[in-house]
Formats: sequence, structure tokens, C-alpha cells
Amino acid sequence: LFALNMSSRVNSVSKKHMDEALKVWRGYNVANVTNGIDIDRWDLFKYYSHKELKRKLIEYIKKSSNISIDDDTLIIGWARRFADYKRPTVILKDVARIKELYNKTNGKLVIVFSSALNETYTNTNSFLKEIYELMDGELKNIVTFLPNYDMNISKYMISGCDVWLNTPIVGREACGTSGMKACLNGVLPFTTKDGWIDEIDISSMGWIVEDDDSITKNLLDILENNIIPEFFEHKERWGERMKSSRKMILDKFSAERMLREYIQDIYIPSYNNRHD
Repeated sequence: LFALNMSSRVNSVSKKHMDEALKVWRGYNVANVTNGIDIDRWDLFKYYSHKELKRKLIEYIKKSSNISIDDDTLIIGWARRFADYKRPTVILKDVARIKELYNKTNGKLVIVFSSALNETYTNTNSFLKEIYELMDGELKNIVTFLPNYDMNISKYMISGCDVWLNTPIVGREACGTSGMKACLNGVLPFTTKDGWIDEIDISSMGWIVEDDDSITKNLLDILENNIIPEFFEHKERWGERMKSSRKMILDKFSAERMLREYIQDIYIPSYNNRHD
């Protein structure tokens, strides 16, 4: 409240974030400047083909977890901070069905997780325990975890995966820039409609997951009926999605665009309305 009352202008970092903020902080004016990413820093696709970037990730996974992955394996990635609202393991709640899908792809399906761990968080430990138990048990060779998530691992993940999994409870994610970085590199979004995703139509580039009590089923239905068939049987269509994904970020979600909006919509008006 102190910050809100002492600030000349208040802004959110996505339109969905603005809508949610206005529900919480009633009576305040909230502008919006949706986050963007540094294109030059995160664009690995302009230097390498996706196949080359995927090979780099596969080599890193093999070194870190001793799982051998073929180039034609469908790699689904989830990499960011472990938090309850992000629901990192929600896709794993139906183990039997994941095993069925693994068999259906002839063993060409891998789900890769990574996170920077803080041992003081009990929830972090519970998510990690769940993943490790499945890695060593029923989902061995299907699920793996890359520890100590950092900028280096991030670049492997956001450029080498085929699909970027994003499962926050709708209304809880402020923006979600990791998904922008993945899309920039042709990694297709598989996500609930939260944060920046709520601002665009991703039907030409990825898949929206309905956020309800059946979210695990919703995820696995889309994986079975849409993602897997297209990845293995319709490579040309998949390639078109990659192009659309990349174009969306270049056109609308750069840090350059973000900074321009901050200057035009926040900083200059604040300066012009200052009290000398």
C-alpha cells in the first residue's frame, strides 16, 4: 500500500496481470506494459538449426542423467522455479497413461524438468521427491531432471526442446517470459491461458490447455490426440508452427518494444506530471 500510494503511476507486466491486480487493489489505476525478452541474448535459432540445438540438449541430458535420447524423440520441457501455482508435476499425475503414450511412440517421448532448488522450501522438496521417485521407478527413461537450473541450462532447454510445458493456475502467473524465449527458438507452447499467453491466439503455434479440475486429463488428451500425431506424422505442419511461434515473439514480445512502451506510456507521462 505504501508503494501504491507513493507512486505516480502503477503498471502490470501483462494484461492478465492487470486484470488480476485490479481485483486485488481496488480503487487504483493500473496501466499495462507486457514484458518482453532480449532477442539478441536468447535467439539461438539464428545461429543453429533446431536439430543442432536439440542435439546439444540431448548431449547435456545424457551427461547429466545418463538417459540416451534419439534425435527423433519428442522432448517436452518444463524449466523454471518450483512453486505451487506453477504445478510442475501436474502432467505426471496419471502415470499409467504416460506409460501408454510412451509405448505408443515406441519409446520416443521424454519429459525433462529443471529448476534451481532452495532446500528451505518444503514444496520444492516435495516436487523434486515426486520427480525422482518416478525417474527411478515407473517412469524411468521417460522423465528426467536437470539440477541447478541456471542461464546455461536455460539456453539448452529453451532452444533444444520440442514443446514448452507451462501449467500455472490461470490468474497466478504475472507474465511468463521463459515461454517467450522458447517460442523465439521454435519450441512450441503447451500451456494454460495465463500471463502473456492470454493476449494472443496461439492456435497456429501451439496448444492451450483448459484449466479445470481435469487438467491432467486435458494435458494428456492434447498430447495424445494432437501433439504426438503432428510431431511424428506431419513434420511440415510442425515446421509451420515453429515459424509462427518465432514470428510472434519477434513481432510483439521484444524487450525493445517493452522499453518503448515504458518510455511512452509510463516514464514520460510521469515526468510531465511531476510536481516541482
